[in-house]
Amino acid sequence: MKRTVAFFVSLCMALVLIAVPVYGAEDRPIRVMVDGAELAFDVDPVIENDRTLVPMRLIFEALGAQVNWNADTKTVTAERQETQVSLTIGSNALFVNGEKKTLDVPAQIIQDRTLVPVRAIAESFRCIVDWDGDRQMVTVTEN
Repeated sequence: MKRTVAFFVSLCMALVLIAVPVYGAEDRPIRVMVDGAELAFDVDPVIENDRTLVPMRLIFEALGAQVNWNADTKTVTAERQETQVSLTIGSNALFVNGEKKTLDVPAQIIQDRTLVPVRAIAESFRCIVDWDGDRQMVTVTEN
């Protein structure tokens, strides 16, 4: 009797362990914090070539920038204080006050939203950017 009970208890424990999904860090949604406030995106951020892309308008506005979109050229321009940032969908060029910088990953359209590399954008406005891979979180802090 004891062997039968022990067998069923062991079997149940094994089934529970198999049935419980294990999520790795890459399975969790990417979170973005700007000065302690978490941003709520309508399209989830994505990682491409080790770069986190986030919806353009929300990150620019969270950083206090005015955003302009030119649909004809597919170019976004954002201004905050004395800093102007400009980039075009599909191009690896980012212009900060007219100075060209090269992006590792270009801005792109995903699910009808323009996604931009968060680090490049935030650092263009002199912010500090940190990535916590264990928590899948980008932290942006005003400098």
